[in-house]
Amino acid sequence: MRAPVPGDLPLMAAQTERDMKHPLAIFHGNDSESRALADAVAHYCTCASTRLAGQACPVHTMAAFDQRAVDGLVFVRRTVAPYVRAEWRVTAKA
Repeated sequence: MRAPVPGDLPLMAAQTERDMKHPLAIFHGNDSESRALADAVAHYCTCASTRLAGQACPVHTMAAFDQRAVDGLVFVRRTVAPYVRAEWRVTAKA
């Protein structure tokens, strides 16, 4: 599966003005992270229910336009492992 691209987003005419004011987010991750993001977007997408309302679902909107959120997802994905290991580390009691 490939990462979402602007043509994949179900943008409607009502969002044209928003598109011009808010440029598309740039994904700063690697291929593996890109696939993980695409899988997560596909899993949580609700476009089928919002398409009739004339707008993209919140998940696609976030992935397409919220640079801070996309950068945060990459950051957390890269830094979470040591914290999870530390939480589950069993220490010997004295």
